[in-house]
Amino acid sequence: MRMKERKSVKRRLRVPAALAAGLLLATTVAESAAFGAARGRAKRKAAAPEALSPLEIQAVELHDEVAGTRLEVATSGPMIWTSYRDLDGSLIIELPNSLPSAQLADLDYSLGVVESAQFEVHDSGERPLTRLVVRTRDEAEHSVSTEGHRLQVNLVPVDASPGAITPASVPVDGGVPAESAPEETEETVVADAEEMIASGGADMVGMARAHIADPQIVNKARDGREAQTTPCIGCNQGCANMLALNLAITCMTNPGTGREAQW
Repeated sequence: MRMKERKSVKRRLRVPAALAAGLLLATTVAESAAFGAARGRAKRKAAAPEALSPLEIQAVELHDEVAGTRLEVATSGPMIWTSYRDLDGSLIIELPNSLPSAQLADLDYSLGVVESAQFEVHDSGERPLTRLVVRTRDEAEHSVSTEGHRLQVNLVPVDASPGAITPASVPVDGGVPAESAPEETEETVVADAEEMIASGGADMVGMARAHIADPQIVNKARDGREAQTTPCIGCNQGCANMLALNLAITCMTNPGTGREAQW
């Protein structure tokens, strides 16, 4: 009889012990799952990008130069931009996540290359978008670049010759101009530089973007192969724009630029 009682007691002890172990295991699994879920939420929160406040477009300035016009846009911080022409031929400059200052207004000009510069604000999306619509009196080529918090738009009439877009310079010792350089576009060739130096217009002509488009530009001109030169079209999309964003320089007309290690 006592043996049976002892076995019954052991059985009663085993059942609560097993139940307790099961409850402990379930609790541990639940706590682990809760910890994992909380950690996952923390990671997602840390990885989520912070909302950027819109930049303020603070000023728009117009500068008339020898053969063209320079339009400058000042903002409250480094900007991202893109430019294109619409069906009417107007120059469109898009500035994502930006808004014009309340003091800024559309601009109309009575003289010069630029006829008007107007703002179009689209703020119905997640972030605002400002379009600067630049209209010119006559057909004009353009280049866009950034320097710090300023965006520069250079507009030159298409009928301007390479010599006509040489900025005025101040003579220094010996009467030689201190600074004189043509705008680097598809119209700029080595022959223009040689003519400028020969005429006394400059001591030296540097063509930075032209060499980005074709590092062999001078060698090709020397060897009589100027027609094989890859031209710089003055778009600033791969060079000046990338440099302003601290990215690798590329070129719209030369796919090998910036990829020399691969090519």
